[in-house]
Amino acid sequence: MAIALLTNHLVPYRIPLYERLAAEHGVEVLCYGGGERYMPSRGIAGFDAQLAAAPFPARRLDGWQDAWRIGRRYQAVIAPYAGGAIFPDAYLGARRYRRPFVFWASVWAQPHSLSNDLALPLTRHIYRRADAVVAYGEHARRFVAGMRGR
Repeated sequence: MAIALLTNHLVPYRIPLYERLAAEHGVEVLCYGGGERYMPSRGIAGFDAQLAAAPFPARRLDGWQDAWRIGRRYQAVIAPYAGGAIFPDAYLGARRYRRPFVFWASVWAQPHSLSNDLALPLTRHIYRRADAVVAYGEHARRFVAGMRGR
């Protein structure tokens, strides 16, 4: 059983990381796209070509419903904050099937919008209850520590 790593699309500078994670730890990269907000300007056609050319297991995640079912197929789930409903549904899907959830923290300040503000109680819960957190940079680590309380 593989480990799921969710991301919006395959940015070139992360390809070597994903390739190494796949080779050493059985990671499969699941991309959720999400339209122009999360996608590069080349759009869906470029997205599909990008997935087909990936030198590691990669596929499209078909919306939040697929994220909700993610724990059924994977032994662990790694997910970032970005992605709208993908983030909480990946967490809930991992918990539903008693799978470890690793939070890939890449933000260093709480985003403020109506949807982010409404989701804040659940977001704080995920920050505090994730089995592990990966944060890059001291700025992200400080923000995560404040959200987690440690």
